[in-house]
Amino acid sequence: MSLLTKEDEKNLRQEYDNLRQSIWSRGQTAWLLHSIMISGSLLVVLSSFQYSMLRTIVPLLPLDIPIGSLLIVAAIIAIIFSLYIQYTDLKLNDIMFQRMHEIEAKLGMVGPGKMFEAKIQPKLWHKIRRYSWFGLFAFLIVAYTLALLTWLSL
Repeated sequence: MSLLTKEDEKNLRQEYDNLRQSIWSRGQTAWLLHSIMISGSLLVVLSSFQYSMLRTIVPLLPLDIPIGSLLIVAAIIAIIFSLYIQYTDLKLNDIMFQRMHEIEAKLGMVGPGKMFEAKIQPKLWHKIRRYSWFGLFAFLIVAYTLALLTWLSL
């Protein structure tokens, strides 16, 4: 721990709290966004098949582009957007955690960073938890693509 003035220590603690709050807030926002995007995309894909019956009766657009297939494309785009948000959130969090560890070292804090590095980060369940969203997004993109191909073959 280097020699810090009271003002420096106060500023570092404030920065540490701001970083921690930012990570927490971004995590909550991501959960909310993913919940909305996944639920909405599932509803859109399921409802798109209602249009398959209408397509045989009335052309829906002048170019006969099936509305149902466009809905599935919109669902795929929504999931790709969620995937992008999750990826960038993890990158931002890594940067912020690195800065938090630097602050912990400057302030002589041994608790949070050491606990994370020793007891949480090396565990398999942590890696699965960290990357589980990507597995879900990949599954949905493949499933929606198959649904799109099915729709187009009707």
